[in-house]
Amino acid sequence: MDLDRFSHRVQQVRCPFCKKEIQMNIAYKHAYDCAPNTKYQNLLKFTQLILPEMELTEDGIFQSIYEVKHQCPFCKEPPQTFIEEHIGLNHLEQEGIFQKLLEFHSHIGHQ
Repeated sequence: MDLDRFSHRVQQVRCPFCKKEIQMNIAYKHAYDCAPNTKYQNLLKFTQLILPEMELTEDGIFQSIYEVKHQCPFCKEPPQTFIEEHIGLNHLEQEGIFQKLLEFHSHIGHQ
């Protein structure tokens, strides 16, 4: 088994925007620069901020651990429910990228 090749592969993550495999040590900067617009750059920052307050369920979905309410990154309103529920109910078209960015931060260790 080629351990160098395996080691290199483990240290990479897929960019949530362009889908390229990138090195972990430059992943955040790459994703930030690769984001299609400021809205997605802000969402990348927001998901990094809230990741410590989230947990991964058996279904592979991130959900809030505590009832801490953050201003929604899309409508700027404080949600009446957990942030992931608010996004799922009010911004369904953004739910996929929201979960994908939480997963991205989880992989690169931004907490």
